[in-house]
Amino acid sequence: MLTEFGQVSKYLDLRKNPFNCSACGMEDFQAFFRDSNLTFTLPNEQIDNLSYTCVEPVFLRKKPFESVELPVVNCDVEEAALIGLLAIASICFAILFVMLVLLVCFFFRWYVRYWVFYVQAKMKEKKNNRIYEPRYSYDAFLSYNSANTPWVVTYLIPALEVQEPKFKLCVHERDFQVGSLITENILEAIDASRKVILILSENFIKSEWCMFELHMAQHKLFDDTRDSLILVKLGNINKKLYNKNLLYLEKTRLCLEWTENTLGQKLFWERMRKALGPPIGNKCSAFDSVIA
Repeated sequence: MLTEFGQVSKYLDLRKNPFNCSACGMEDFQAFFRDSNLTFTLPNEQIDNLSYTCVEPVFLRKKPFESVELPVVNCDVEEAALIGLLAIASICFAILFVMLVLLVCFFFRWYVRYWVFYVQAKMKEKKNNRIYEPRYSYDAFLSYNSANTPWVVTYLIPALEVQEPKFKLCVHERDFQVGSLITENILEAIDASRKVILILSENFIKSEWCMFELHMAQHKLFDDTRDSLILVKLGNINKKLYNKNLLYLEKTRLCLEWTENTLGQKLFWERMRKALGPPIGNKCSAFDSVIA
């Protein structure tokens, strides 16, 4: 600032500036004010001792700036304190940012897990230099909660794998590879299946793993431009348990409701077989190998 003032030739009016006489650098400015040949007012105006006075600190207020004895200020300490304050603020901001990221990751942890394994699968596919071709090993992958295993074993598998036409189903208790990560098994099962049958129940919706399978199936099929989700509702489900995504799927995808009525069950299986289409032709695994 003093360097810029040095470029002024004659007049310099600073009277409207509030002078903080305890600020750093005021000693140099006071010496400049005393020793300078400049006139610190406008042309044709007079200057007196009250034209330039201290505003801060309080005990020096209205004291003439030119002659006042300025308080001793350790500017190095103030600068160090300012740097320390900025460092603390930066650390607090970084901690807050990390906490925010962790919080977002927690609420969307299943989406994060899906995309992590999805990227890994894509990298693995690229590394192996294979061109994706829809060569399916199964007609449908079954996604259900363990609490619904009795219904799956008693009704679904016999109706689709034993009765004609025979479909080949991917059942995680029977067909998943032992030793592989559950997420890898799910992705591979969806890839290898023409359809995905979701057995919806309150237990399914309350299970994080089941909802994870639902999200993986939805995103994977969307990525492959496949509209192959089939929803099966077991009993009355409290709508309060539904999220927006599940409500959307129920409205836009085929949703079959199981009933105890004999005629209703016949219609249920007819609609299921129509939705599955012609079987891929592979012989299905033995039904009695399913873990009850």
